[in-house]
Order: sequence, then structure tokens, then C-alpha cells
Amino acid sequence: MLRRALRLALFRTRAVLLWERVYAALAPLFVVLAVFLGLGLFGVWGAVPGWLHLLGCAAAIGAAVWAIVKAEPLFVMPSRADTQRRLESESALPRGTLADLADMPLTGDRADPLWQAHKRRLARTIKRLRPGRPRALIDSTDPYALRIPAALLLLTGLLIAGPAAKDRIVRAMTPQIGTPTTVTADLWIDPPDYTRQPPTFLLRRAELPGGEQAPIRVPQGSVLHLRSATAEGDRSRARVWIDGPDGREPVSPTGTDAGAFELPLEAPGMVTVKLGGRRASYPIETIPDQPPTVRLLSDPRVEGGTRLVLSLDIDDDYGVESGAVELRLAANLPRPPDAPSPAGPIPAAQIEADALSGPAGTREVILDLTEHPWAGLPVSLKVGISDGAGQSAVTEPRPVVLPERHFYNPLSRAVIEERRNLALAPYSWRRTRQLFEALTVSPDLFAADAQEYILMRTAYHDIDGGRGRNVDDLVETLWPLAIALEDEGLTLARQRLEAAQEALREAIDRGAPQAEIDQLVENLRQAMADYLAALAASEDALAEAGDERETLEGQDLNDLLDEIADLRRQGDSAAARERLAELERMLQNLQISRGGSGSGSGTGQQSGSSGSQQAQGGEGTGEGGDPSALGASGDLIDQQRRLSDETYSARRGENGADNLAARQRALVEAARRLREQSAGDDGNAAGAFDRAAEAMERASRALARGDLGGANAEQEIAIGHLREGAGTLAERALAEENRGKTQGAASDSGSPAGQSADRDPLGRVYQQGNESGIDIPDFSDPERVRELARTLRERLRDPDLPEAERQYYERLLKRF
Repeated sequence: MLRRALRLALFRTRAVLLWERVYAALAPLFVVLAVFLGLGLFGVWGAVPGWLHLLGCAAAIGAAVWAIVKAEPLFVMPSRADTQRRLESESALPRGTLADLADMPLTGDRADPLWQAHKRRLARTIKRLRPGRPRALIDSTDPYALRIPAALLLLTGLLIAGPAAKDRIVRAMTPQIGTPTTVTADLWIDPPDYTRQPPTFLLRRAELPGGEQAPIRVPQGSVLHLRSATAEGDRSRARVWIDGPDGREPVSPTGTDAGAFELPLEAPGMVTVKLGGRRASYPIETIPDQPPTVRLLSDPRVEGGTRLVLSLDIDDDYGVESGAVELRLAANLPRPPDAPSPAGPIPAAQIEADALSGPAGTREVILDLTEHPWAGLPVSLKVGISDGAGQSAVTEPRPVVLPERHFYNPLSRAVIEERRNLALAPYSWRRTRQLFEALTVSPDLFAADAQEYILMRTAYHDIDGGRGRNVDDLVETLWPLAIALEDEGLTLARQRLEAAQEALREAIDRGAPQAEIDQLVENLRQAMADYLAALAASEDALAEAGDERETLEGQDLNDLLDEIADLRRQGDSAAARERLAELERMLQNLQISRGGSGSGSGTGQQSGSSGSQQAQGGEGTGEGGDPSALGASGDLIDQQRRLSDETYSARRGENGADNLAARQRALVEAARRLREQSAGDDGNAAGAFDRAAEAMERASRALARGDLGGANAEQEIAIGHLREGAGTLAERALAEENRGKTQGAASDSGSPAGQSADRDPLGRVYQQGNESGIDIPDFSDPERVRELARTLRERLRDPDLPEAERQYYERLLKRF
């Protein structure tokens, strides 16, 4: 039993001694291997040249051999004597105690009581044997504890490499000379956003070419982007510098990514990229942004009695970002003798105009300045614009009298006059306070009802309480006061009339379908009849009859409305808009005499009713190109385009594709109904619609089986056939409308065939006579244009974008 316990204690002590020596001997070798492999896991050996990799491998092997040679004395198995001495030392026994176990009694008598007592004492000693813990022998081979940071480096490299750890370790142990790891890069130049230009790709997942490349011309302020990676998808270290007018300037990586760079290009220079053992130079020529120019093509004119129209010619490299109209009062401002004069120079007024934004070209900007305090006064007008680079331009000043709204209520006219006086001479607030106080002294003489008195008295207290400190706020609040004081029935009728005019004008500008135009004409006809009736009932209007204003019957105005509808049906949107402006001018200056008021109002209402009946009957006719078929084709094109856009979004994972197939089948039935409806008019149109239905059917089957790419292609084919059929119907409808008219009228109206020559990048008509029903953003809507351009540029930045889609987006971006 004692011998067994002794053997176990000796075995454990020998194991501790062996661990101490092996651990101390292998620590330097572990440090060398851990550092070498850790650098490999971080991708260092894949990014350096082959000769440097080979030199690193040789250094690692040499260091490992040195570590083994240095630790050679430690590679010795502990002897029995060494084990006994270590066990005695750890158990606090006198040296030689374990050797006494092998002794024999001198007399040779093992039964000697003294010998037996000696053996019992040794037995008690063996029970106290302890092997102890390993000692810090490693301090002699690794005095600086380099094994700890080496182990952390190795562990971190394993975590970062992840599944690619095995491949990186293999690459670290197999240096390549002359055939380095393939390194690809994405290299592109992103122009400034305001240029609305697509990115220029120099490399797209390709190796860096060697030598000097062809010169590249880019807008000033563009940014060069570089993203590099190995064939396995790992980041690769690169170097980038630019040789410019100020000498060589190195470019620092973006953040902590050694393979990503961003370089603003403000001046010409030579950009050099060194990557994967290759070196390429790109001569960069920056195109300075030219300052914009703007000029008025004609003097400002008044349209509809209340709107100011500016015809402008704008020129800029990449379009205008913002614009404003500057108004400055005329030097010799005519003022009534009793009106307060301005105390000093009046600052110019700035009117922001979003319609000035957009691409270069000629355009008309319509401003409604009737609410401005200077309405009705002569001013000097200048138009200023600014481009995306912050450069600006202004026009030469032009004199113009700002249009103003006519008020019928005497109190309203008095409020507007005092509002103008306060805007020109803020110091005259006391005079304005006295006027309002005088007008509210006798409510029964000046105010028609209690509401007018309360409004006027409230304004008086605002002026009195402000004491001249809130003149600007007063000027703003007096406008709604004048509107409220205006006769309520006449005001509401005028608001409905102006809303109907604006709706019709907007529909004509965007090329709405004919059915919508007819409905808006009828709405305007009814609003005009209501306004005539309210105007006839207004005692203020009757009291103001004068020779300088026109006296018209309601039938004259209804004839103008019929002419507007006919011109729009013929496709002559410009002439229809001119007739609408003429109608607005007539309504602005209209006065009804006492004898003709009743007939005028009644005629207007009666004509409106008959006109509505006529419009309803016209929609059902089947002559020539059926208007209902033409409108239905435009609606179908719009629905198919929307479904195509949603299919594309589903391809990119932006939305689901659950109900796309069912919606496509519904459009197939609509296309077949359209074919049957147009079969009697023109065989070519029916054939186009039939081919569109077949393409839609193929698209629905592709959607049902989840082939979104194939469905998208068939949908684009269907849209092309639908446009072909709609164009045929439009040409036939125009030919029928022009039959029986004079040659001069036909030449003024214009034809859809002529419009078809001016198409967007997808082949769709976008001029004024857009009968297709497709809603294409107009340049007069700068916010939509900017939003669309931003979306297109974001998609073009995707390096994985297919070439067909890239060309599609670039054509759209050139359009907008």
C-alpha cells in the first residue's frame, strides 16, 4: 500500500516537471508561429508583394529554429533522483527521506522493534507527500511574456477571418512569386448632385490596368471613389496619390478600411492608384462650372387680370437650383396728395419662385402677386437665379405695374388702401388707427352687419395696441380682413370660379385625358354661372358700372368655354390656354348692367346645362378615333407602367410580389376589350392592342412562376404595343376632327404625329398634347424633378446593376 502511494506521488511529480520544461521550451516557438499566422489571418501576407511574403516566411522559419535550439536543454526527461528531490521539496521533507525507504537494517533483522518504529515513521511521512504546482520556469525563455499578445493576435485573427480562416492560413504558408493573388477594384467618379449626371465607372470588379490611361473630363467638385478587394472578397490594401498644381499629395484611406478611398477633384491632375502589384495613372481634367445667365424675352405681361407672366431664357451647364424675383418700387412713385409719403428708401422685395428651378431653356413663369402690398403700383422687376455651385445671375430691370385684385365692398377697398399706406410708410400707423376708429364710431352707417363691425374694431385694437411695433404683421393681417369684409356670397362665388379656372388650366398644362377636360369645362361653366348670379345681386357691383368695362351676355362666355373644349380636343393646348386666359380677363373686367343682369345670369345657367348634355352625348360617339377608346388606352398604359415599376421593385426586394400576377391578368382582359372596341376604327390599332394583350399574358405567366425578370421584359414590350395603338387612334381622331376645317386652322392645331417626334428616353410623348395618359414630370415642377434625379443617381451608384438597367436609368437622367 505504501509503495503504491509512493509510485503515484512520484508519477505526478514527474508530470509536473515535464510540463514545466515543455511549456518553457515551446513558448518562444509559439510566439513566432502565432505572430506569423495572426498576420496571415488579418490578410497582411495577401496584401504585400510576393518577395516580402517570402522574406517573412524565411524570417519565421529562422526564428522558429532559433527558438528550438535555445530550448534544447529543456527537452530532457526528468530523472528519478530529480523527481524525488522535487517531491521532497514540495512536501517539506528532509532531503534523502524517500531514499530511506529502500534501506535495509544493519543487523539484517527486519523484526527489530527499532526498525519497525522507523518504518512506521516513514509510512506516516509518505501520507504527507504532495507533488505541488508547476513552477515559473517559462520566465527564463519568455521574460517579456510575449506569448500573451501573440495569443490575442491569433485569436482576433480567427474571429475576423471567420469561414475564410483556413484559406488565409494556407495562403500565409504558400508565398507566390510572380503570380500574386488577383485583386479587383471598383473605381468610379461621382459628379456633384446638382449636375444631375450619372457616375462615370472606370473599373467595375476588374483588375487595375497598368500604365497611363486616357484623359477623363469630369465636372469640378466630382469625387473619385475606390473600393478594392481580392478574388475571395477580402479587402486589399491600396495606395492613391494625386499629382496636381501644388505637387504630389497622398490620399488617406476612408476610415479604417485600407482599400477604400474618396478623393475630391477640384483641380486638374494625375491620379495614380497602386493596387495588387499594379500601378495605373488617370489624367483628370476638371470642367469648371460656368456661371448661369438669364434674360427676359419680353416685357412682363398680365394674364387673367391677376397673374404676372414672365417669359425667360435661362442658360446654365447643369440647370438652376433656385430663383427669385426682385421687386423695387419705381423712383417717381405716383401717390395721391393725401397719402403719406415714404420716409426713406424702401428695401426691395424678394419673391421666391420655385418655377425658375430646373434645366436650361426658355420657359414661362406665372406669379400671383395680388396679395403683395405693392399690388397695383409701378415697380422695377428683376429675376435672379442661382446654380448648384452657388453662382448667380440677374436680368436687366423691367418696369411693370403689378396686377391687383378688384374689391367691390367700400370697406374692403379702404382696408387695402391703408394696407398699402402702411407698407410704404410704416410711420403712418397713427393715421391708419384714426381711420379705423372713424369707421367704427357709427356701426349703423359704415358696417353692413355686426360681423363687419367686429372685424374692423378688432383691427383697430391691433393697430392701437401695437403702437407701430408690429407694422409688418399688420400688413399681413389686413389682407384676410379685406377678403372677409368683401360680400360673402360674391367672395365664395369668386373663389369657386378661380378654383375651377385653376383646375382647368392645370389639366390643360399636364395633358389630361379629354374626358377629364370636358368635366372640368362643365365645372367652370357652372362656377361662372354662379359668379354671374352673385355679381348681378351685388348692389356694389351695380353701382360701379362704367363705360370702360365690358357688358357681356352669359352666352358669350359659354361660347368661349365651348371653344376651349374644342381646341383641347384637337390637341392644340397652347391655343386652349390662350382662350382660357382671355376668358379670365373678361371675367375680371366684367360688369353687368341693371337691365341685362337677369338675362346674363340666366343665360349662363341655361347654357351650362345644355353644354353639359352635349358633352355627355359626345362621349358616346363612335366617329373616327373613338375618344373613349383613346382615353382607355391612355389609362391602360398608365396602369401597365405602374405595374411594371412595382415588378421592378419586387425584383430588387423593395416590396412583395404576391398579387402582381392577378393584377396583370386583369390588364390582359382590359387590353382585349380595348382591341374589340377599336376593331371597327382601325385594324392597325386593333393589331397593336392584340399584340399587347399577348405580351401581357406572357408576363402574367412569368409572374405566376416567380420569373420577375422575364415578366418585366414582357411588360415593357406590352407598353410599346399599347403606345403604338394609342398613337394610331390619336392620329385618326385628329384627322376626323380636322375634316371640314380650313387649312389655316389645321396648321395651327398641330398633330400628335408631330408631337410623337419629341419623345422621352422610353419613346413616350411628353409634349403638351400628351394623349397617352402617362404622367411625366414637367420641368415646371422642380421638386419632383430633383427627387426623381436623386433616385436615379442612387440606383446608378450600384456596381452590380445590370448594363440594360444602367442604360435605362442614364436615358431617364438625361431627360430630367
